[in-house]
Amino acid sequence: MKSIFIIACILAVASVASATCDVSELPGTAKEFKSVMRASEQSENVVAIGTESLSTAAQRCMNEIDIAFELGDGYYDEVSQQIYAIYNSDFEEVQGYLIVYGATYTEAEDQDHVEYYRVYFNALGQRVSKYGDY
Repeated sequence: MKSIFIIACILAVASVASATCDVSELPGTAKEFKSVMRASEQSENVVAIGTESLSTAAQRCMNEIDIAFELGDGYYDEVSQQIYAIYNSDFEEVQGYLIVYGATYTEAEDQDHVEYYRVYFNALGQRVSKYGDY
């Protein structure tokens, strides 16, 4: 009985921890992070970075994303991923992050055709958008 309680506690903590990684559906999120979500990888205040530049919490949240599953489990394969830091106009502060995922459709005639999808995060690494293609 004690082990069941411990397992239940671990699952509860894990679900609370992962819930804080996605704030995209909270009221006001879209409005609050509008400037972040207007940025693209071509914006002048956006810089490509590696995962080593991220906090552990941001890395954990970003690692929870499975873009192939979100697009349609079994129908898409993730083939690339690039993380970008979105800075304010003076490059003094990170406003958020952007990950651009490349994915292929498994049943497409052209197996080399890659579609790209953006997912935005706030400065804490919490997801503030669903995927968007372009």
